[in-house]
Amino acid sequence: MQNITTSNQVDVSFHPEAFEEALWEYYASLRVHGEVFWAAAQRSFIVQSHTLAEAVLRSRDFRSDHPFRRSRLAFGQTLINTDGPQHRMQRQFVTAELGGRALRGVIEDTVVPAVDELVQACVGRGVVDIHQEYAVPLPWRVACRLVGVEESAVDFLEPSVVTLTRFLDDTRLSVEQLLKDREIIEGNTRERLQDATTGLLGRAREALASGTWDEETLVRATTLMLSATTQSTVGAIGIMMHTLVTQSRWQAALRAGRVSVADFVREVLRWEPPLHLVLRFANGRMQLGGQNVPSGSAIQVNLAAANRDPDVFLLPDIFDPTRQSRDDLSFGRGVHTCPGSRMATAELELTLQGFLDATDWIEAESVQPIAGRNFRVAKGLIIRCHERKS
Repeated sequence: MQNITTSNQVDVSFHPEAFEEALWEYYASLRVHGEVFWAAAQRSFIVQSHTLAEAVLRSRDFRSDHPFRRSRLAFGQTLINTDGPQHRMQRQFVTAELGGRALRGVIEDTVVPAVDELVQACVGRGVVDIHQEYAVPLPWRVACRLVGVEESAVDFLEPSVVTLTRFLDDTRLSVEQLLKDREIIEGNTRERLQDATTGLLGRAREALASGTWDEETLVRATTLMLSATTQSTVGAIGIMMHTLVTQSRWQAALRAGRVSVADFVREVLRWEPPLHLVLRFANGRMQLGGQNVPSGSAIQVNLAAANRDPDVFLLPDIFDPTRQSRDDLSFGRGVHTCPGSRMATAELELTLQGFLDATDWIEAESVQPIAGRNFRVAKGLIIRCHERKS
């Protein structure tokens, strides 16, 4: 990107990876730099106000497509890094499994029984690592149903999918390792595509036979689905359970019926979203929050900072599921709004309700800080479930 010379230009050191365990204090300290600031080390503008973040996400003056995005290396050209007709076509293909009758079917036939089984297993054991024993297995069961692969494939696919997602967040991960894991997933997908009959792969096989899609695009869409329907939801479930045991007054309020499950989940997503930053590019030279932005500039939209904007949310750093404002940006805005938001919300709400119904109380045995630069996770959370006696 070219040098920027404006009277109000401030080069801010933006290194959230150095503040993972004190990320919110770090974000708050950056508000003195205004709605948007230039971070030379990141070679991008950082948008942190709610108003400007929503405007960027909704505006057609910004695009997601760029030939050098890390997501291109991880997933190829997919709906997260394309625009226009190509994006619409891929989005329609994927959302057919994530909305309407298909969504209801997955929730009733897969999510509900999986939640019941996993919750009962956790409660039966008493003390569990919630990340390993619940937050990872549930989204993967759902993803297998959506994609159309057997659950036995999880042990084979999950490590490679984690690598693809980590590559977006960790610049230390080698391209060689990424390409190796990407080929594992794509090769497996091509094999399964030949005789698939259900889920996204079943529909992909039909599309391939009709000539409306090419194999490479279908394989990429399936690879993205495996990542998109698991990794953020894994993070969100862990964060929700972390919040449940560390915000004990609200666990009591939930059990007393003073707070709804839906409001608790929504506030978790505002307070600590599993994904913090999304990337856009300026289509032309423009003014953005008082900054002169050259055409082609990278714009990092900080969803997490926007969700704690004090101009929108009263006492934004306080977790309060009774708050009136529900205008969080956790699932994005505009044409790139997360297509799996309803599925993810259902998994979170059913999980929370399931644990509340099966226990008299849940407490922490061991708690580690929520960590991650961009994709946030609550690993190392050991909980004790006190089984309901009545």
